[in-house]
Amino acid sequence: MDFYVMDSGIFFDVARCIWRTRRGGDRVYYFNFAEKKAFPRVEEAVGFGMDGVQKIYAIPWATINRDNSVFVFTDVGFNFFSDLLKRDGYRVFAGVDILEESRVFVLGLAGQLGIAVSPFWVFRSRKELERSLSVLPSGKLVLKVSRVRGTVETRIFEDKEELLNFVKVMEGEVEPFVGRFEWIVQKYVGGVEVALTVFFNGYDFIKPYFLNFEHEYGGAGFWVSDSVIMRRVLSKIKELLRKLRFRGIIDANCIVNEKDVYLLEFTLRFASPGSKLYGRWITNFRDVVEGVASGRDVEIEILPFRFGVYGECFRDPEVPAKSFYDVREYEGERSYLVVDCPVMGLDGGLYALSFFERLMVGVAFGDSLDEAFRELRAVMRQAGPWALPLNMGQLESDISERVSGYMNLEKRLAG
Repeated sequence: MDFYVMDSGIFFDVARCIWRTRRGGDRVYYFNFAEKKAFPRVEEAVGFGMDGVQKIYAIPWATINRDNSVFVFTDVGFNFFSDLLKRDGYRVFAGVDILEESRVFVLGLAGQLGIAVSPFWVFRSRKELERSLSVLPSGKLVLKVSRVRGTVETRIFEDKEELLNFVKVMEGEVEPFVGRFEWIVQKYVGGVEVALTVFFNGYDFIKPYFLNFEHEYGGAGFWVSDSVIMRRVLSKIKELLRKLRFRGIIDANCIVNEKDVYLLEFTLRFASPGSKLYGRWITNFRDVVEGVASGRDVEIEILPFRFGVYGECFRDPEVPAKSFYDVREYEGERSYLVVDCPVMGLDGGLYALSFFERLMVGVAFGDSLDEAFRELRAVMRQAGPWALPLNMGQLESDISERVSGYMNLEKRLAG
């Protein structure tokens, strides 16, 4: 089977994981759609041929065998291309742009399907927001943007005046888009932030599912066969996914409290905390990706450890001139990954990668959450001197509190 991994430039590891779990004569090709930046993308400097992954700079349509090919889209933004491939009978693993990029659509869809969402208001400009300020509730508010991802991510404000002041500043920076996207204001809902990451093969969700807890420095999670998020969110969108001919990965990010499960957003790419761990957990990663793209059911085989914890260390300095990865993997009784990314600057000094090019990622597994933390501490001790050390005490405390809180809420809601 030939796998064509189509990327926007940040998920090369997906191609590597497919190659590592390959069968027989499988070939893996990697194509990066990203424009050339001021410095080479991480993938450009790795040295292709590593792990057998072949870099391609154009898609060789004349030599592609439709019956023996799988197209894997690791990011959103390629809906038109993936739809054409699906129409022509190709096996395609991809998301659906509108479910991730149009937050207004998702919030409206949730209401139609009986999925709880926090009350929200939509504005197309600062002036429109100013005129309607009185309709917003007092107290904490959440600001999101629909259709323009990466410009303004989710932000929380103490009151509507603070929110308005922020919009006044930001509208100047996004002036060309004013009127073309929506400012979404939501009432703040407290609780435990947790997400369920699952594969959907066009007909059904593939078990087990990965329950993950997000954190500023990383996250944790474990495999489940059922959850309150599956029952109250994902099971209600199954028919829609079938109509959309969706085949890929979906991460339902939610707030869970004693009242309900509130949907925040969907992530449909290899970027959520759960999917970051997939390549480390799943021993038949290639089979799962190919099965999903083909519309077949497939049994996920995972390492015999229940808990996973990952950490990210990064700095955010000047844009470097040259970057490279030194990938060190450890297999055996305990498996984890360390990615050290020193960067040679123009002056010959060492710099870290920018925020989106993570400097160091550590992944650890264990039979218990405590054991996983012990393993992660060992991983962190091997990080290069350029890495920003994690506050492991804070990470352990935060994740343990979230896991405990979610478990208690799950029991109460189930009862």
